[in-house]
Amino acid sequence: MKVYSGFDRLSPCRAFRALCTARSGLAFFRRYTVLAATALVAGLATASALGLRFNLTSSLPIGLYRAMNDAPTLERGAIVLYCLPPSIARFAHDRGYVPKGGRCAEGLVPIGKIAAALPGDTVAVTPDGITVNGRRQLHSRSLISDQMGRRLPRLVGGPYVVRRGEIWLLAPSDRSFDSRYLGPVTTVNVVTRVYPFWILASRGVR
Repeated sequence: MKVYSGFDRLSPCRAFRALCTARSGLAFFRRYTVLAATALVAGLATASALGLRFNLTSSLPIGLYRAMNDAPTLERGAIVLYCLPPSIARFAHDRGYVPKGGRCAEGLVPIGKIAAALPGDTVAVTPDGITVNGRRQLHSRSLISDQMGRRLPRLVGGPYVVRRGEIWLLAPSDRSFDSRYLGPVTTVNVVTRVYPFWILASRGVR
């Protein structure tokens, strides 16, 4: 006659209930982590197909922006994606201002900025910030150094008359790397114009 002990009669999960509960919880967590990751990838793919771009930088309000496929119409206040020229791109990447992962020079992503001045406009660089046709632009005062204490480029005060094929790009951020340091840049590198689709908070961007 075979004798069964109490231990023999219990299934592994009955014998080690706490261990099985932990394993079940881990399996549940893994399952839903995979589902969440799949949903995120699908969501990003859908957003990309619709021309939506998610901005997490301080240059523009955090949120979703819709990029247009047609030739961008430039006007003051327009939000554009811009590829930095090679020499500036190298400097910006070395400083950690712009990440890689795009099709711009040095493999950088395009930057999102606002068209502040167009051909025919008069720009002046003052200690309080940049003025366009006598109107001061908010959050446009240049800094001496960045957050790491490294010196930033300086512009001569001006005035500057924007020439054909040039544009001044700014952003509503005190630490934006834009025309307050670079001056006028070529319109050839404007990739596209974007429009706010859903933003977390507005900071005066049109």
